[in-house]
Amino acid sequence: MAAGSNSQAISYPAGTLGTLMELYQQAVDDFVVYLRARSPAEISASAEFSGQTIRITGILKHVAHAGFEYANDARRGLGKPLLAASAPSDLIADIVSIIPQMAEALEGVWHLTDPEIGKILIDEPWDVRYTLEQIIEHAIVHIPWHKRQCRRVLERAGFACQ
Repeated sequence: MAAGSNSQAISYPAGTLGTLMELYQQAVDDFVVYLRARSPAEISASAEFSGQTIRITGILKHVAHAGFEYANDARRGLGKPLLAASAPSDLIADIVSIIPQMAEALEGVWHLTDPEIGKILIDEPWDVRYTLEQIIEHAIVHIPWHKRQCRRVLERAGFACQ
């Protein structure tokens, strides 16, 4: 677990899904450490890109909401009841919460083999069909993608970045 991430160290079962969850948690923990090192002014920063204003808070809301939706995608693919959305509260806490949401979605299926995981299909609104493994991989990559976006906003807004 990353120092200062404030997420619970979770031990995941062996296998593909456990490995993917370890990677997901590592990405989220890294992002949370990065965010907690930002000042309130940095978290409130915005910058123009191609005529569009991008706000750090908007990115964080998107990351939290997308993580929630990825957990529901997994639930849908596994035939489980969907989680009800809640109003955003603390954006960093909302991002931390995406890990237990996905882990809960995977309860009872940690043992699935790669061929079994590959048969679980999830249709997305953007007309792409993912396997369960692919949607979790997409969720993992989503985190550093938006961490990079935050860095770019901060650089353009005139903040020194790490």
